Amino acid sequence: MSKIAIAYIGDKPFKKDTITGSLLIFPRLSPIDVEADIAHMLLQYPKVWTLKENIDALVKEQELMAEQKAEAELKAEAERKAAALLDDYSVDLAGDTIDLAKLNSAKLATLIEAHDLNVEPKGAQESAPDFRLRVRDAIRG
Repeated sequence: MSKIAIAYIGDKPFKKDTITGSLLIFPRLSPIDVEADIAHMLLQYPKVWTLKENIDALVKEQELMAEQKAEAELKAEAERKAAALLDDYSVDLAGDTIDLAKLNSAKLATLIEAHDLNVEPKGAQESAPDFRLRVRDAIRG
């Protein structure tokens, strides 16, 4: 019988062939010569097994996908941090950390006066959350 070199390309360090019953052990990305009938059965699972000739291309593709995944995770983390910062109303003022989300409009006006902040008073048509956001941005700004 002829032999065909195939390799395991999965995530584990090695794979035991339980599909054909040969119980061969394949180290990851190391080609092993197996009988042609066994190779054809294993190659029916292209996400797990490949021909020796395809190993380099698959390794490059896996590295590229890993890089893209890492970049996407970094971007998602940065977006989560930015969103958390936008939702955070804690500010440092005169050495104290103050959570503006807990203050109503009257207390915000008192805070502005007490610390001589350059913030316009709350307008009649302005909502309390908008005023709170404006005060936070003025203190952080």
